[in-house]
Amino acid sequence: MKKFIKNILVKKRTKLYKERVRYLKNIRGGNDRLEEEASKKKGAGFKPDFSVCLVTYSDIASLAEKKDCDIVVMYSEKNGEVCGYANAEICRFFKDNADISLVYGDELIIDDSGAERIYSDFYHKPDWSPDSYLDAFYIGSLFAFRYSLLEKIRQEITADCDADRLFGMLAIAAGGFECRKGMAFPVGHISKTLYRSYAGSDIFLGRKFGGENSAPVKPEISTENTGVSIVIPSKDHPEVFDVCMKSLSKTVTETDYEVILVDNGSSDENKARYEECLSFISAVPSCKGTSYIYEKEEFNFSRMCNRGAAASKYDKILFLNDDIECLNNEAGEWLTRLCSIMSRTWTGAVGSKLLYPERNLIQHAGITNTSFGPLHKYQKYGDEKEYYFGFNRGIHDLSGVTGACLMMQKPLFNELGGFDESFAVAFNDVDLCFRIIEMGYYIACDNDISLYHHESLSRGYDGDDPVKNKRMKRELKHLYTLHPDMFRADPFYNKNLVGSVTPTIRVTDLPLPEELPYSKAEVLKSTDGFTEDACLNVSVESKGPVSRLYGGFGGDYKDCGHYIAGFSFVIGSDNACFDKELLLKNREDGTIYKLNINELYRKDVDDNLEDQINTELTGFGVHIADDAVPKGVYHIGMAAYDRTGRMKLMNWSDLLFYMGIQDPVWSEE
Repeated sequence: MKKFIKNILVKKRTKLYKERVRYLKNIRGGNDRLEEEASKKKGAGFKPDFSVCLVTYSDIASLAEKKDCDIVVMYSEKNGEVCGYANAEICRFFKDNADISLVYGDELIIDDSGAERIYSDFYHKPDWSPDSYLDAFYIGSLFAFRYSLLEKIRQEITADCDADRLFGMLAIAAGGFECRKGMAFPVGHISKTLYRSYAGSDIFLGRKFGGENSAPVKPEISTENTGVSIVIPSKDHPEVFDVCMKSLSKTVTETDYEVILVDNGSSDENKARYEECLSFISAVPSCKGTSYIYEKEEFNFSRMCNRGAAASKYDKILFLNDDIECLNNEAGEWLTRLCSIMSRTWTGAVGSKLLYPERNLIQHAGITNTSFGPLHKYQKYGDEKEYYFGFNRGIHDLSGVTGACLMMQKPLFNELGGFDESFAVAFNDVDLCFRIIEMGYYIACDNDISLYHHESLSRGYDGDDPVKNKRMKRELKHLYTLHPDMFRADPFYNKNLVGSVTPTIRVTDLPLPEELPYSKAEVLKSTDGFTEDACLNVSVESKGPVSRLYGGFGGDYKDCGHYIAGFSFVIGSDNACFDKELLLKNREDGTIYKLNINELYRKDVDDNLEDQINTELTGFGVHIADDAVPKGVYHIGMAAYDRTGRMKLMNWSDLLFYMGIQDPVWSEE
């Protein structure tokens, strides 16, 4: 009888759940009408002063004779259709950016297979990324250029010239494969959907990320490969270093290298074992020398790397963690591939994808700068799947790569002054990458090669230690003090995408806090009957005052309360059966407050949880009035109630929430 009743309850809950999914899925950003209306409103009275002609991708040969327009808009007549406001946006861009002659925009993927046209995805692209372009035609189905730029390459246009080749020639002529002047990008990008692509069409024109087809036009680059100095900081972990050296010997045969070990105070016993490891690698044919730099001192990753770099003999330096295990890759020898990318004159640094050992889980696929700070993209996502138009495949320009595997040219490293030694542990690599970008170079991550990273084997996790956690927050504040223009800004991560580990969700797909009612807060009188269990996943992606989180979006967010958002689900259970509440636990007196949540549709989470049941509404947003709970520091948690049974679950995030007091990251303490 109990089973019969439970089945009825489950069916009822599932039906209601699917109705909520359908409603929330379609209410947010279901098409680009709002964008089109905003464009028309903005364009009222706008006079472009440009003559525009549209040319299809199949009619490129006609450009050899075209002389009757100021702006040429190229588009694919097969993939979809140009948005009605595209020409106006392009003309406005060229009017506002007199120094730019080539531009591309974003795309909306539409599905016409049903009774009505609906959107299935948006391709929000990064700003100009030369390394990404050489790997994939990410420009897609529409781009535009000034007639004056066409004049520079008109003689090179042949009868068989396609859109990819044309764009490549234009990009070279526009200076797209040169070091920038600061943050001035030579190729423009309009962060609006200018083209509607039909679902299933090949927006990459046969050249996708990680594919076999190479760019039809390539700029001249140096192919000289003189060798690499591999700098490895380590202390009292010779067994970890031994794994690194043995894997290095098995995977690198095409490129000469030297190994420079920097030790800040290992025991005599471990020093002897390190020397044995260096003796082993020095006998490998590709190894052209070893150095052992030893000095007892407090751990300072930056100082150790700088010492190693000063002792290097090659022009290319690879900073490598001792807990890296090198792998053979189908795409080719990993060190040779990094050297090849590093030979590009515009590339300031390059890294590779890192995986958790013996599991196909991503640890690092490049760094994106978010409102939380720098994040590893797709961390803990399975690498067997391809995410967001190939984000975890191929070569991408990003705002940074991890110092666990980072290659640079020694002259540039010296010019920048090396690693900033005021960053002893955290964010030293990000600070270096920010300086590289601010100087006009690009940073590439090769996601077609991967290495194992036995993450934090050497030091343990910072989040496990309150002292280390406070130091990490202090260094994060220091990072943005030095680079204020990089705070919540990333040219290689589209502003329309939410700043989380996954770049799938758009800002307009999720409501702003002001669109949500304030959540009611009540004291949780008792935890009796609750089971504290890690099967209740709690992932917080945004937290803090609305004015800090969303002030950059153009609204007036003064005195708009606080906001906590993320996603949560119960592992191994039917999530349609659960109701959830956010929990805030006062760190001083232990009082727990419960707050109702707003369910949010999260397609990205659902796509990644193929083995879980009903996870479309895993997202949550909680808008909190400034006086909802007393001032203080709170642990963030979640309560889940099984409405088809009696189970009550509770679990906590490792993040803290600061109500009415300054977050230590931004305080003056």
